Amino acid sequence: MALDVGRLRKKYEDSDLSYHITFLGNADQEVGVSGRTVLEVGGCLPPELVFGDFGAKRWIGVIEPEYYKETKTTFSSQAVQVVPIEQVKSLDDLGRHAVLLGRIEQLGPGFAEQFDMVFSVAAFEHITRLGLALDRIRMALRRDGGVLFTIFSPIWSAHDGHHLPEIVDSTGCRIDFGPAIPPWGHLLMRPAEMFWYLRRQADAETAAEVCYYIYNSPQINRLFTEDYVGLVAQDFDGLLEPLFPCEISAETQSRLETLYPGRTNFANNGIRMILRRKD
Repeated sequence: MALDVGRLRKKYEDSDLSYHITFLGNADQEVGVSGRTVLEVGGCLPPELVFGDFGAKRWIGVIEPEYYKETKTTFSSQAVQVVPIEQVKSLDDLGRHAVLLGRIEQLGPGFAEQFDMVFSVAAFEHITRLGLALDRIRMALRRDGGVLFTIFSPIWSAHDGHHLPEIVDSTGCRIDFGPAIPPWGHLLMRPAEMFWYLRRQADAETAAEVCYYIYNSPQINRLFTEDYVGLVAQDFDGLLEPLFPCEISAETQSRLETLYPGRTNFANNGIRMILRRKD
């Protein structure tokens, strides 16, 4: 019987996990979480949720500290073990619920075919070496029934794919995901154009900082939908589904296709993948 996701969101309403619970519920419905050994990329959900509510057997998270440093945010975990990923040789070194500090690309051969599921929410758009990450994920999945389930947005080709953290200038002007940058502006404008556009509403230091985050920060990968399709095609079978559509004018669509030949998917904000390894 499917879990009551609405009830769970209310249960955890003080934990800022609303969309995580929604997508974990989707993973449970599509794949099944109960009794599974799970590797979570980009976080580590709390034990009460994954064990008590969803019935997972084991839950190991991978968290990249550098992302939190640059975006000036923090992460917290209820895992008993929190250990640098390079210090862990295999799953045998970890308990039932643990966090590996580092990048999924660093996952070693001792984790080969140890996981029934790799689960990830709102992380794949941040992984810059995604081809290598997918190689490590494939390695970690069991040959018999191992599944990658991920939902992530906004991707670079989305209307707000710049993925800005909130930045405040000396006058109190706030620039973030909101209207300070027009839809698809990060794709339609070059860095110099963006800088002078932002100077109409913010000081030079802030405009330069925003341009850094949009065009140079290593915390987003700037991949288009077509890039994700190409990266998973060789090693995985299954579903790759564009999500969260946004209306786009014919004029904007045409301008984007001209600027980015071979790219046509600009209306979807995110992607869902449910994939099994090819052997």
